[in-house]
Amino acid sequence: MLNRIVSCRSILLIFAVGFFVIGITNVGNTDPEFTAVGSTATRSIAENAAVGTDVGSAFTAKSLCFAPIRFDFPNHTNKFDYDVDTDDNINYTIQIETKVSLDYETQSSYTVRLILEEYDYTLDRWREADRVTVTISVTDVDESSQADPLPTFTSEERERITSFFTLDTIIFSELFNASNNQHDWIELQNVSNTDIDFSGWRLVVVTSETAEVLQFSAGTVLSAGEQLLILNTDPNEPDMPLAVSEEASYHYLVDEGIALPQEDFMLLLRSPSGWEDGAGSYLFGQEKSPAIVNFGLDIAWFRAKSSVLGHRAEAWVESGYQNGLGYDENASQTLALGTPGYPHKTLVGDANGDGIVNILDLVLVASQIGQSGESAADINSDGTVNIQDLVVIANRLGHVAAAPSVKALTATQVEQWLKLAKQNVSTRPIQTSLSQQKFSYDRGIQVLEDILAILKPSTTALLANYPNPFNPETWIPYQLATASDVQITIYDAHGTVVRQFNLGHQPAGSYQSRSRAVYWDGTNALAESVASGIYFYTLITENFSATRKMLILK
Repeated sequence: MLNRIVSCRSILLIFAVGFFVIGITNVGNTDPEFTAVGSTATRSIAENAAVGTDVGSAFTAKSLCFAPIRFDFPNHTNKFDYDVDTDDNINYTIQIETKVSLDYETQSSYTVRLILEEYDYTLDRWREADRVTVTISVTDVDESSQADPLPTFTSEERERITSFFTLDTIIFSELFNASNNQHDWIELQNVSNTDIDFSGWRLVVVTSETAEVLQFSAGTVLSAGEQLLILNTDPNEPDMPLAVSEEASYHYLVDEGIALPQEDFMLLLRSPSGWEDGAGSYLFGQEKSPAIVNFGLDIAWFRAKSSVLGHRAEAWVESGYQNGLGYDENASQTLALGTPGYPHKTLVGDANGDGIVNILDLVLVASQIGQSGESAADINSDGTVNIQDLVVIANRLGHVAAAPSVKALTATQVEQWLKLAKQNVSTRPIQTSLSQQKFSYDRGIQVLEDILAILKPSTTALLANYPNPFNPETWIPYQLATASDVQITIYDAHGTVVRQFNLGHQPAGSYQSRSRAVYWDGTNALAESVASGIYFYTLITENFSATRKMLILK
């Protein structure tokens, strides 16, 4: 392989001396030219071919080399490259090759020009000697056949979905689905302790009708802890302001063919050894339910819980990123504010760092009360985890409109926190060093009292299941005024027991959220799906019994 500017200056000088000696004064000259080809030519290459693949057969050119020659290669030089080999500085071989992996669905053909130039000593400049216009066709490949067949699941097998995803190397960490498919992007994060080579990895975008596959180029490596942003628009374009984070290392992969569907979709990440992660608004044809995330358009979504499967609603929170690529300084303070090229900002009260302030933060701080030293639970940074930190979080929670979803949170704990808060009422307001905002003990006490009212209901009750009618899953909520052994039994219309849940001894409290209510997937004790129709469910405690009915519609 030679340098793309091929010089024959030394050979020219040798020939010139020889002619002078033997007295030859008139020598014919042949201009450099392409051989065995006209002014146009065609070549083809299969889509998704590896970078550096030869595009069809090579071209040849010749010259007596009485002047230096060179090749020019305009048009689509961001997609193609070329190599030049020579034989005795007279015959040349020019091979076009790919610089990127081409996608038939994005562009099915390209036009490039090979221009042969000769240096004219008389005019002291380069001039064009010959050219070939080459049309390169990208042939379509059935990409669906390149991916493993998508798993199909019966209702009994869906619980085993976790075995397909490891969630321990690369995960989907953030995504943005634009309403016009421009500026769509997907962010991947290496959550392992080693560098990951993407050779042989595939990203699959699935809808109910199609499966599009992106094959990662060989040599794509993501270091431990770093992020890879896959986007469909050049980040250097004027309307794509992209800043570089000082706290994290970001890498960008631009692929014009990447676009998230406007309908429900599933993202799958496949390594040569297995399925790594999945994310999306549906799961392999499973009917939409509130448990599945519903990604809104023109909103960035941040993976708040890396250990939760990516199709689950609790795995994602809204990010502060909006509109194109860039950071929205006016985004609400309650958002995670995670954007491409920027670290996620810490929210006041977000003790566990999941991007939202909720009961989980309250429980974390409560578990560390009395500890000193640097700690995420020390919300106001005074050196000690104490009741003041609890009150800061209580203020950030706002009015509690639903039952707390953490089993570790008990009425007894909240009663103790209330007692401490009321003892410290004379010290209000609290000044936090994080945001210099003032928090009132009165507001914190009010929120804690709201939580206590939910955790300690005045009566025991069996509540209406939701959704109802349903297919095939539902949740059965209830509340206990006093601690008791609990059993819920499901009967068919003939009074035959279909399923029984022996829940053991449970403390007083509300069991209404999906994480605390009884979940039924519409199967009997043998894991067989039951038929459509009316069913009854009964709650039995030590001193209470009640029955309600529900309806399965298939």
